Amino acid sequence: SDAGPHGLAIIDFFVDTNDSGAFEDTQDTGFRVASDYNLATWEGWRQISHPMSETGISEADLGKIVAIRLLLISDKNAQPDPPLQVDFGIDYLIFTEGAALEL
Repeated sequence: SDAGPHGLAIIDFFVDTNDSGAFEDTQDTGFRVASDYNLATWEGWRQISHPMSETGISEADLGKIVAIRLLLISDKNAQPDPPLQVDFGIDYLIFTEGAALEL
C-alpha cells in the first residue's frame, strides 16, 4: 500500500451451490470478505490472513468454490475532486488449511 486514505481491498468467493460446475449469477452464491483492511495504516508490504470460518461459507461449500475475485480499488466516494492517485499491489495469494501461513 502507499499508505493513502482511499484504498479498498475486496475479496469475493463464488460457490457453485447448484453443482453445475460453474458460477451462475442468478443461481449460485457469492461471499464477500469484509473489506476492513485499512490500507491507509501502512506503507510497503503486509501479510493479511483471513480465516474462511469468518466468511459465512459452510464447510460443505468450501469445496465448491469456483471463482475468487480480488479487487484493489480506489474508494471514489471518499476521494476529493480531482481524485488522488491510489497505489497498492498483491504479491502472493496463498491458501492454507488449518492455520494461517507461517513465515
